[in-house]
Amino acid sequence: AEARASLVARPARDASRKQGETGFDAPPWHAYAWANVKEGEEPTPGSTKGKMVVIHAFQSWCPDCVRRGFPVMKQVEDGLAGADDVALFHLQTVFEGVKENTPERGAKKTAEYGIKAPVGFDARVDGARESLLMERYFTGGTSWTVVIDRKGVVRFNGRTPDSKTLLALVQELRK
Repeated sequence: AEARASLVARPARDASRKQGETGFDAPPWHAYAWANVKEGEEPTPGSTKGKMVVIHAFQSWCPDCVRRGFPVMKQVEDGLAGADDVALFHLQTVFEGVKENTPERGAKKTAEYGIKAPVGFDARVDGARESLLMERYFTGGTSWTVVIDRKGVVRFNGRTPDSKTLLALVQELRK
């Protein structure tokens, strides 16, 4: 399998933010590798501008992801099928178990649940404690979901809720 990767500068963490905070302008997110998407069609902050964005943060070995996160997000993916105004993708936010949580394992684990949406890899690099998404969005682990509205404002930032709750939130924000 071919891997595509790129690195970005890591800014200092904003100490004024709190875990799970909402209502702030979404900072750029980034992935170092992608699966389930053609080269050149990877989601980027630029390509998703003006769309609802749903990001599911996971780790391939996370018990909550396996038990709840992947099944919930598969239901959400199915519920949003054909919604071209919503960008849904999964980011493997590796903050522990770096040797086990590889891009290949993330893609394989999501495939086990029938997930077809893009799967990105956002591991900690350069000695950082957390992945870039975790640093910029102040997430609290995995399974975690971030929902960004069309204007680029974070509207949900927390443990992945049940699919009914998450779909209702996305549908309300799409109006």
